[in-house]
Amino acid sequence: MWTGKIKFEAVRAGKLAKNAVPTNRLRDNAVSTSKLANESVTTGKIAKNALTAAKVNEGSLHFTCNFPVGNPAFQLPGGGLCAFVSGGLATWETSIN
Repeated sequence: MWTGKIKFEAVRAGKLAKNAVPTNRLRDNAVSTSKLANESVTTGKIAKNALTAAKVNEGSLHFTCNFPVGNPAFQLPGGGLCAFVSGGLATWETSIN
């Protein structure tokens, strides 16, 4: 190995060309969540069927509502039920219906 010839922390991400280190060259658990920038792993970067229920920490899931822009919307305090009305004034009754 070359590790004895390279100064500790001499090679950093900014010094590597894009795609210079393919995944098959990474040691298991070499890239942990603490080493990833926020929002660096997006849906398009996850291989099909790579994310399974067994691999998800349920405590890391946070429920959010994605309401259409410009529509009156409601969400229960603390998260939960999401509702919006397409046009007109929104009330709980019209939202639920």
